[in-house]
Amino acid sequence: MRAMSLAIAVLITMPQGADAAAVRELSGVPEIIDGDTVQFEATKVRLEGIDAPQMDQRCLDNAGADWNCGVDARQHLEKLSGGRPWKCIPVRKNVYGRQLAKCRVGEEDIAGQMVRDGWAIASTTGFATYIPDEQRAKASRSGLWAGSFVAPLDWRQHNWHAKVLGRMIIDEKSSHRLMTSAFGPNPPSAACAIKGNINWSGQCIFHKPGGRWYKRITMEARYGDRWFCSPIEAISAGCRETRR
Repeated sequence: MRAMSLAIAVLITMPQGADAAAVRELSGVPEIIDGDTVQFEATKVRLEGIDAPQMDQRCLDNAGADWNCGVDARQHLEKLSGGRPWKCIPVRKNVYGRQLAKCRVGEEDIAGQMVRDGWAIASTTGFATYIPDEQRAKASRSGLWAGSFVAPLDWRQHNWHAKVLGRMIIDEKSSHRLMTSAFGPNPPSAACAIKGNINWSGQCIFHKPGGRWYKRITMEARYGDRWFCSPIEAISAGCRETRR
């Protein structure tokens, strides 16, 4: 039965004078999208205050080998969730219209646990709640901190001058590898087949399946090309849709 895995949306009212607002509490067992994003039926929610690697983000492990850390971060969130019900309180939307929420699984602050375990970092956009958790994960070399990686925000924005985080000191060639997609020329899944192509001027242009130029675009991870699962994901990574 899928009933146990479907989320139930509950409206709760928080009285704050005449203009009291209805806050939509999302509860149930969500689908885990990546290390900081879940989905309750049609509502996608990102965990407030943290940033986890993208699904196709590349890291280096403690031996300097390539490592698909985005996939492992997602798996860790799945493990923490353990098929248990979540309760999420939406707090705001970011500039891309994504819903950010504070979520608990039982009594556990799930976002904080991801940071404490080293599979996400405290948000680099001004939300400082989880910085102490990040410092402890860094000191214990947990999760991502055991090897080398760049902040997910730098990775999404193709910041080739991003600071390398983690315990290892790496050379320029290895640093460049951290900025490329861990996925190859083929999409990771049929649901994530939008092509994000870096053009000659360094601009990321995305092409949806069925588009005029889609089949002619060759994906080259070494140039920063990457796959996306939705247009909003591509836009939030700094890409724009092709005009032709």
